[in-house]
Amino acid sequence: MLTEIAKTNMSSDGERLQIFDARPYLNAQANRLKGGGFEDHRQYTTSDITFCDIDNIHAVTKVYNKLFEIPSSPEVFNS
Repeated sequence: MLTEIAKTNMSSDGERLQIFDARPYLNAQANRLKGGGFEDHRQYTTSDITFCDIDNIHAVTKVYNKLFEIPSSPEVFNS
């Protein structure tokens, strides 16, 4: 599916589809060994995969969600 998405994004300057995986590369490899999901860059010849090396994406998600609480509960932010 990503190959088809990349085809729709092709430009004359050779721009490639960028795929960002939030995990560290080693975590992705370990997940792959356990039978989990992992994008194999050899299958996506028109794409580039970048690992963002975020160790605990769940903690990042919690912080992101807390940011949305600030306007409705500024007292939480002040404490």
